[in-house]
Amino acid sequence: MHRKMLLVGIAALAMAYVSFAQAKPDFSGTWKLDVNKSDFGPVPGPNSQTEVIEQKGDTITINVTAVTDDGTHQYTIKYVADGKEVNIPPDAPGAHPAPEVTMQSVSTAWDGAVLVVNQKLLYGDAPVTGASRFSLSADGKVLTVDSSYASQEGDATRTFIYEKADSAAASAPGAASQAVAPAKAATAAAATSAMAASSAAGSATASDKPNLSGTWVLDAAKSDFGQMPPPDSRTDTIEHKEPSIKITVDQTGQMGEMNFTMDLVTDGTTVSKWTAFGNEAHSTAHWEGNTLVVKTDAKFQDDPVSFQVKYTLSPDGKTLNVQDHFSGPMGEGDAKLVFNRR
Repeated sequence: MHRKMLLVGIAALAMAYVSFAQAKPDFSGTWKLDVNKSDFGPVPGPNSQTEVIEQKGDTITINVTAVTDDGTHQYTIKYVADGKEVNIPPDAPGAHPAPEVTMQSVSTAWDGAVLVVNQKLLYGDAPVTGASRFSLSADGKVLTVDSSYASQEGDATRTFIYEKADSAAASAPGAASQAVAPAKAATAAAATSAMAASSAAGSATASDKPNLSGTWVLDAAKSDFGQMPPPDSRTDTIEHKEPSIKITVDQTGQMGEMNFTMDLVTDGTTVSKWTAFGNEAHSTAHWEGNTLVVKTDAKFQDDPVSFQVKYTLSPDGKTLNVQDHFSGPMGEGDAKLVFNRR
């Protein structure tokens, strides 16, 4: 019953309640970046990248070897998922990973089964905030790192998708010997993020938002449904005439057919009423930079449930990334859906 609820919900989350209460995932292993499946946003990504992760409880150490056009770079990142914000002194090693970037602080915490790394930095004199979310697929073979960055110039998103390498071949020669202080590691990881945020859609205003109109077909191979199998098919049709946006979802699969429509106004206050789980649901929509955020409150039987769904269009306009966050009496969870424009 709970599984059906999640599938029928605002973003058709294909995950079960039981997955929300599961133990923290173990990211340990050697991970190879899938350049073709990743979305680097407005800043070019590496030509190749390998991350060797060692996880002991809430301490995660990542040895990175990245190959870019200007050579090979190796560094080590160390995160402690205790939720504490660690300030980085301006004279600390690596506090200035790029000429115009100054790292200020990093904090790491668990959000259910997702590891969240929050960053504060300066690009020149402009403040930039970032959040990276590490999530593991149900079969343990795919690691997805979704990052979002916000600044006065606009917002940017990046998605890095890694596939687990064979353990016998897993190694990153010299990575451990190239380890740097945790502060430097964190700043190195955020350097590209800062540049991405500074260059992302700087001219966007409330009247200049990405148009999400189109017919969007779910790419199940690139999506992450947690412990549940993907639907047989799903198509989202979006009619967008700012500030009005209409989202229609058609889905088929093991849980049966599903169809629902939301008529939204992106002013953050107008409430859209529609039917979910046989009850009246209430949704509002607003923009966070170039990301459309839809929040929904509903009831499953007598229990209150809520969803937050974020729609982000790729720079080339060909891919729609949908990040879903669910909360209810049995816990919280996240899913990522990737759609290709028909």
